[in-house]
Amino acid sequence: MKRDKIRIRDLRALYARQGGKCAYTGADLTPETASLDHMTPLCRDGDHTISNLAIVLTSVNIAKGTMTYPEFLALCRDVARHSQAGAAPGGVHFNGECDRGLFND
Repeated sequence: MKRDKIRIRDLRALYARQGGKCAYTGADLTPETASLDHMTPLCRDGDHTISNLAIVLTSVNIAKGTMTYPEFLALCRDVARHSQAGAAPGGVHFNGECDRGLFND
């Protein structure tokens, strides 16, 4: 695993390249909502280099956890595909109706 010293000017350049947006969602970033993500996590032998970093929403970074970026992207696609089909956990539909699940006898 390679470990470079990440300089503030490198992070500012990364932020500028991303246009002040989350690298994964395109949402606007603020100092309160932003965090650094290792696209290939350090625990998965990812490098601590600027080329392995993305500035993302903290909530997205938490959801990604220890997945690599391609794994996370695949999961997001699966979730989107499933939700577009109208399915949801426990039979709850997006219009708020529940046809089966925890609250039905």
